[in-house]
Amino acid sequence: MGGRCRQAKRPIKPPATRPRSSNRPHGWSKAAHRWASAVDKNESLTLPVLRGDLATFQPVIAVDSREVRPLTFTRLKSRVVTLPTGDYSLLGCERAAAVEKKGSLDELITCLTAERDRFEREL
Repeated sequence: MGGRCRQAKRPIKPPATRPRSSNRPHGWSKAAHRWASAVDKNESLTLPVLRGDLATFQPVIAVDSREVRPLTFTRLKSRVVTLPTGDYSLLGCERAAAVEKKGSLDELITCLTAERDRFEREL
């Protein structure tokens, strides 16, 4: 044997798979398929009941101190801090997530075209 694998006496058949009716990833759970199907059909979704710490968790929105006209948040708490990038984030996740607010479509287009180098430096 000496470290070699034995050859199977009978061929190994691949597991039986049923044809997929959609182009959704094969590894999705049944719940994910149900949710995606409901979204496709424009049906309303019932969210699962949250338990434990997640049920009472309230994220705090971090607002950049340099933001000229910050948004007002009524359903969540917010705190003004100096963010490394972006205008808004989640407190405690400032380096992982950022939201950059644009005042108009023209400003967004300018950042993605003529001033793209500056925009990428600030990311």
